Amino acid sequence: MPGQDVAKTVAYCGLVCGVCAHAAPHDGGCQGCRHGGGPADCYQRECCVGNGLDGCWQCDEFPCDKGFFADDAWKGLCIASVQCIKDSGIGPYVDRLVSRLGTTVEYGEYRHKSPEQIRAALYGDPASG
Repeated sequence: MPGQDVAKTVAYCGLVCGVCAHAAPHDGGCQGCRHGGGPADCYQRECCVGNGLDGCWQCDEFPCDKGFFADDAWKGLCIASVQCIKDSGIGPYVDRLVSRLGTTVEYGEYRHKSPEQIRAALYGDPASG
């Protein structure tokens, strides 16, 4: 997917569905939360939609302690992703993610990492491992 199309697939929690190994439309996987995929009871989606937000990066209460931000497996990845969007915007975040992690990302490899480890991976710190 070209950059602009991928940017349209950013989930409410900051993950980029257009590069997710499990959401890639070409393989019939999850289409992403904005297009009917993902968990039906996703707190971030319900909260953002209910509050008229495009994503958690627009929320004054970010990071909250609910949904993915409370899940030890996903907390670091989602908090770092949303913070990167807050810092630079969706387009630059997506460009950085694709240039650093590739066009197909196995997000499971980034579970259980701290926000600092994820930011280091996105910004090129070799100690991000």
